Amino acid sequence: MKALINSFRFFRRELFQPELRLVFMSLLLTVTAMATVGLLVDRIAGALQRQSNELLGADLVVASSRSIPDAWRTQAMQSGLLTSRYQEFPSVLLTEDDTALTEVKAVDAGYPLRGSLIVRGQAGAGFTGAVPPRGEAWVEENLLRKLGLSLGEKIKLGELSLLLTGVIEQEPDRGGNLFALAPRVMINLADLPATRLVGKGSRVRYRLLVAGDYDTVNQYQNWLEQRLGQHYELRSVRESRPEVNASLDRAERFLSLSLVVTLVLASLATWVAMQSWVRQRRTHAAVLRTLGLTRQQILFIYLSQLLLLTVLTCLVAVGFSWLLQELFVSIMQSYMAATLPPAHVKPALIACVLGLLLVLGFSLPVYWQLASTSPMVVLRAMPDRFEQMNWSLVWGLLALTVVLAWLTGDARLLLITLGGLAASILLLVLLAYGLLLILRNIGKRLPSAYRLGMHALTRHRRETIIAISVFGLSFIFIILLTLIRTDLLEQWK
Repeated sequence: MKALINSFRFFRRELFQPELRLVFMSLLLTVTAMATVGLLVDRIAGALQRQSNELLGADLVVASSRSIPDAWRTQAMQSGLLTSRYQEFPSVLLTEDDTALTEVKAVDAGYPLRGSLIVRGQAGAGFTGAVPPRGEAWVEENLLRKLGLSLGEKIKLGELSLLLTGVIEQEPDRGGNLFALAPRVMINLADLPATRLVGKGSRVRYRLLVAGDYDTVNQYQNWLEQRLGQHYELRSVRESRPEVNASLDRAERFLSLSLVVTLVLASLATWVAMQSWVRQRRTHAAVLRTLGLTRQQILFIYLSQLLLLTVLTCLVAVGFSWLLQELFVSIMQSYMAATLPPAHVKPALIACVLGLLLVLGFSLPVYWQLASTSPMVVLRAMPDRFEQMNWSLVWGLLALTVVLAWLTGDARLLLITLGGLAASILLLVLLAYGLLLILRNIGKRLPSAYRLGMHALTRHRRETIIAISVFGLSFIFIILLTLIRTDLLEQWK
């Protein structure tokens, strides 16, 4: 308890030191960037998923060749989810002069749960938000042409006569199905028994549609997966629409890449700031050693300060990120037809945890050597460069790799990105080193003021190369994201 009080006292005193403010700003940048990108990615991914689900007519579909138990629909309704049912089967449509093979779809009043069913009525005007009333049928345009029918005439489906009242112009879960070769006939589910087309041996496909809040749908899906038999399957838009699945994969990879770029740049900023702060603490650590504190006690003090700094930074960063993502959404909303779903707090909390892990990865090696500082530093000058600084970068990059692997879940994307990152850093370091050699030769022939500036750059060669590499890497990532964004939009269209 006493060590914790001392840590808080040291933290309060050093909070106003320039070096710690630099660490605070870099950590604030890291967490704010991760949280903002995470919140935006979560909202955009939710909007993409919801719009894609409009092509399925629901968020989740239970499909079977057998009747779906009523208990499943009851459970969904008790969970606050919207439900709808329909049955689909091939049949023959009869008129006075001709017949045609059709795909009959009997829907209830709730269909569709996502997307729009657009129908053209007798007056020629389109309407949505309804299903065929009892005693009526809606068909596709090609069926009217094939049979020479017009709206207002009657057709016979099984033993039931139906009045043609609408032409289907858009059906959410119909497009993209290459195997739906027969034209559509849509009727009310309540009229299906009167047709006497469904009986033992009929090729009927039963569907239960479910839609609602993302988390609630996932909970219901987990509940349902424990009760599915071999004759039932769960379908999402990814399984039902391969072309949509490909587009969603492209979008998710682009969003994952943007998160990778954010983390890499923010982590490098944090590492540079930690170097400056730790170097300034060597004398302080040596004084603590002369006062009798052990290595473990000093390490505890500094790690406690880091934890307090991280908590303070996260509180500020979450507020900033929430405001920033709302600002970005308000700007993007004018260019988007869809409304983004509300933000969840989970991405912001994950950003705080990951920020702490990254800071620990980049700082633990130098903290360990800081706690091992000899008391002799107080009495005589010692070199100010830590041997563990380079190792802290290695351990930090390993921690960053683990975090990115957990976040993206795409090993191929991660390997390609890290390989490109390593090659880019190596190239930038070589170019920066060559540039410094050129500047050193040029500086000898410049006026004294410029010569002093060139000398300052070449004297602190290591820091200059790091700065040039970080700036160059930033520009590379910006150009990369711009090119990928253009390609992504073209393929999406």
